[in-house]
Amino acid sequence: MAVKLTITTSLAWTDGIDSMAAKGSSVTVPAGAGAAEIIQNVATTITALSLGGITPGHVFFENKDTVNPVTIASDDAMANIVCVLKPKESFVLGTSVTAFWGQASNAPCSVLVLTVAA
Repeated sequence: MAVKLTITTSLAWTDGIDSMAAKGSSVTVPAGAGAAEIIQNVATTITALSLGGITPGHVFFENKDTVNPVTIASDDAMANIVCVLKPKESFVLGTSVTAFWGQASNAPCSVLVLTVAA
């Protein structure tokens, strides 16, 4: 069976009167092979995130915490912020960036990092 990457995203909004929604899906065959899924503890100090030895084409981050937000950045000074994940929030990113860092706001958090090869 060939390696396949499926990405599905959606966003919906309503105020009780009006509503808006958008969704998209794509299926690709990555040039590389391999993926890594790691749940990591992110401290309130800057924490390097493992990509499991995979050179990324896509990375998925999910904050598993129910209370505290986590900031994800592409540099160890946390100056290039990729996203801020609220509790239970997730984010997928197509990228060639090979290193990410995280920092929890109030208390350490568990973050799921799923890396798929480029």
